[in-house]
Amino acid sequence: MTFLSDENRARLINDILLAASNDEVKKLIYATTGSFEQARDEGYLLYQFVDKMVDELGLFTPMNNGAQQWSNIQLAKVLFRRIQRRMHEQLP
Repeated sequence: MTFLSDENRARLINDILLAASNDEVKKLIYATTGSFEQARDEGYLLYQFVDKMVDELGLFTPMNNGAQQWSNIQLAKVLFRRIQRRMHEQLP
């Protein structure tokens, strides 16, 4: 599945940075992760994707971003960590 590509992760991060509101960030993340959840047979891809997104979002610093961008990054990290926790709770 192509969602794991560096290009697609970079595109999602760019979309998160450019989002105008918290609701827009939520929609971007849930739309992306929802497509994985529908493909249950490839659930491991969602684990990998979310782990990589958490890692990449953790590289951002407030000094290099505007207030809205930093807010978007922080929200995205929180949402991806929630998804991570939910996935780990569902592991056998």
